[in-house]
Amino acid sequence: NKNSFTAICFGGCVIASALMIFIGSVSPVVFCGLIFVYYMLTNLLRPYSVNLILEQNKNDVGSASSVMNMANNVLAVLGMGLATLSFNNMVSALGVIFFVATALPLIGWIALMYSKIPIRGFYDKPVRKNS
Repeated sequence: NKNSFTAICFGGCVIASALMIFIGSVSPVVFCGLIFVYYMLTNLLRPYSVNLILEQNKNDVGSASSVMNMANNVLAVLGMGLATLSFNNMVSALGVIFFVATALPLIGWIALMYSKIPIRGFYDKPVRKNS
């Protein structure tokens, strides 16, 4: 189930980032383990989400791909800028950044699931266009 897969990945990322906030500073092994789980889950979700996004705009896939890459770069720069700020505990600060960077898309995903917006490639049967 695609919805369950997405929920598990998002949920795992939220849990890993929350644990990083509270116990990530215990040892380098705990920190590395949480980072590994977070990145593994985001990397599992990426090919599926990219395919889903590109499926929405069949007429101009190149533009959609460019917008996705630009958004990825802008968010990476924003994250790097936040990471350079002075914090008392850099591990907890990184956990907060990860938590927010996961919670916001999760909220958007939940809102999309409860909306009436058709999502091509998500449902088992093709979405019909209104004529």
